[in-house]
Amino acid sequence: KQQRRQQQQQQPPPIDAAWRAALLESLGAAGWLDDDAADVDGADARAIIAPHEQHAPCLALRVVDVRAAGTHAVFDVSVKQYHAFAANGIGVHNCMPLFPGVKGKQNITTHVLAGNRPEIYEEWPKSLKTLLALCWHEDPNRRPLFREIQDKFDRVIIDVMCPDPTGRRICKKLWKGQEMRKVGYEEFEETFLEKTRLNLKLIRHIHLKCLCAIICCPFDDTITMERFCNAVSWFGPMYPVEKFLERIRDTLQKDWFHGFVNSNKAAQLLKTRWSSTSQQYFLYRFSLSTPGCFALTFIDEDGTIVHKRISHSYNSSYALMNHNPPLDFPSLDQLHNACRASPDLLRNKKTLPGSSYKSLFE
Repeated sequence: KQQRRQQQQQQPPPIDAAWRAALLESLGAAGWLDDDAADVDGADARAIIAPHEQHAPCLALRVVDVRAAGTHAVFDVSVKQYHAFAANGIGVHNCMPLFPGVKGKQNITTHVLAGNRPEIYEEWPKSLKTLLALCWHEDPNRRPLFREIQDKFDRVIIDVMCPDPTGRRICKKLWKGQEMRKVGYEEFEETFLEKTRLNLKLIRHIHLKCLCAIICCPFDDTITMERFCNAVSWFGPMYPVEKFLERIRDTLQKDWFHGFVNSNKAAQLLKTRWSSTSQQYFLYRFSLSTPGCFALTFIDEDGTIVHKRISHSYNSSYALMNHNPPLDFPSLDQLHNACRASPDLLRNKKTLPGSSYKSLFE
């Protein structure tokens, strides 16, 4: 009984017919798709609206291209996906409501019918801004069919994930339309050399070894688009490519940089060392939650673990968050020097030994 009661409480309240009609008219949708609906009427259906599974005010936009051969292809394009674009290294806006200050289904309906749309942020890629503007066009006939959206979406995904022009050319060659594909290192290196026009005579072998260390899967030496794009966010821009590779090498060469270590593992390493020596240690690492960012983790004299986010995005400065006075420097090395001089940060603390990148330089 208790489980049944909880399930009933989770069910969204019914949506009245008037609200449905207003929303369909505003979005240029062809009809309302119920959970048990098996087909869609109308040969030119552009969009079908369905209630969100958990929250009635949130709607999943199910776009159906009924002219596709055979069965209908149904896709959910939800507000969650819109927010995902905002969180992926191009401005974290995903904690903001779509319409700040507008609450309640009737007010939201009136707001949308008046021509209002969620904000399109200036720093977003042009391809994404153009596609969103078309999908939200006031004239329903100007809005693209989902088949047309799919044709544009491969480019949008690459533009969103990779902030660098050279990096995008590499992504389009290796991953366009196959974003989850794993690429062997030899294939990647061939494309990397082609698109960057890198003169191998101008760099040492260690540069490519360091690049491989941060983009290759440690188990099979394959490379995913996500991992490559993260590297670009951490160390871009990629032009000139020699400077890009030097930034990677210089960072991995630091004995205080431990790379792909999550917060729990970092705390465990510091605690283990502190318990046997009573000495305070620190390390730097990649932020595994926010592309482009880094993290500083250290242990105080009483054994307290402290994590500090280092805000950084493509081709920007390095800023230590939540610190007074603010610490903001052009390079990670300069920020580290300032932290070393600060008594409440790294003064009198030692570098935690054992960086996995040390072997690259031996």
